[in-house]
Amino acid sequence: MILVSIMLVTDLIMVAIVAAVYGGKTKYQSGMILGIHLPKEVISQPEVVELTQKYKRNSRYFYILNLMLGCVVCPLGFWYTSILMIVWSIWFFEFIFGSMKILYSAHRKLYEIKIKNGWGQNPAGLAEASVPDEDYYWRKGWYENPEDPHFWVQDRYSSTNYSLNIGRKGGKIFLAVITIGTLSLFIWMCVMFVRMDFTPVRLKIDAEHVKITSGYTGAEFDKDEIEEIKLIEKLPDEKFVRTNGSADGNQWLGKFRGSKSGACRMYVWLKETPIIEIKTDKYTIFINSKEDGQTEKWYEKLN
Repeated sequence: MILVSIMLVTDLIMVAIVAAVYGGKTKYQSGMILGIHLPKEVISQPEVVELTQKYKRNSRYFYILNLMLGCVVCPLGFWYTSILMIVWSIWFFEFIFGSMKILYSAHRKLYEIKIKNGWGQNPAGLAEASVPDEDYYWRKGWYENPEDPHFWVQDRYSSTNYSLNIGRKGGKIFLAVITIGTLSLFIWMCVMFVRMDFTPVRLKIDAEHVKITSGYTGAEFDKDEIEEIKLIEKLPDEKFVRTNGSADGNQWLGKFRGSKSGACRMYVWLKETPIIEIKTDKYTIFINSKEDGQTEKWYEKLN
C-alpha cells in the first residue's frame, strides 16, 4: 500500500511539473513562443494562433491521458513489485518522450512558418533563414551548433535547465553514452525485479551445511551455528525494517532488522503459513515456501 501511494503521488507531481514547464510555452515570453523568437506584431497571425491552439489542445489531452494511465499502472503494486516497476518505467519513458515530441513538433512547424513569412533576419554565411538569436541552431527542437565550443547551453524551454550541444562530437558521444547507460540500467533493473518476484526460494540441507538461495540474496551457514529452530504460524509481533531487499504485500525478501530479533534474513511469502524461524549467532532467518507441504519438509530436515 505504501509503495502504491508513493507511486501515485510521484505520478501526480511529475505530470504537474511537466505541464507547468512545457504546457505554457504558447505564451509570449522573452520574445518567444514555443522556443521561437517572433516579432510581437505577428503573434496574432492566423497561422501562429492555429498552431499554438493545437499545441495547447494536444498537450492538454496528452497530460490528462498519461495522468490516468499513471494512476492505472500504480495498483499493479498490489500484485507484484517487479511488474509495477517495469510497467511504470515504460510509462515514464513514454510520458517524457511523448511530451518532448509534441513540443518539438510544434517548435519545428513554427520555425517553418517563421522562415516562410520572413519574420526574421538572415545572418551572413547561413544557407537557411534564421535570426541572430540562433533560432536556426534550435530549428530541430534541440541545440545543434558545431561552431559553438560550449558543451552545455541554456535551454530554450526552461531557463533553469541546460541543453546539450548535439552539434559537437563530444555532445553526440555523451548522448550515446547516456542513452546506452540508461537502457542498460533499465534492463538490469527489470531482470533484478523479476528475479526477486519469480525466482523460488530454495533451502538445501546436507549433513553439516545449510544453504538458502533466492532471486535476490542468500544465506549460508553450518548446522552447528543454529541456536534454535521453530515452526511458527506468523512473523513475530514486532517492527521489522527493510535494510536491503524487497518488501511488498506478497513477499519480504532480503535483509531486515527487527525491533526484538535484531538482524534478520527474510524469505517469507506473507500469505503463506507456516514459517520457519532459524536463530543463529549472526542473525535470525525467517523462511517459508509457496509449495504445499514444502515448509514442513524443510523443518523436518533441519531437525
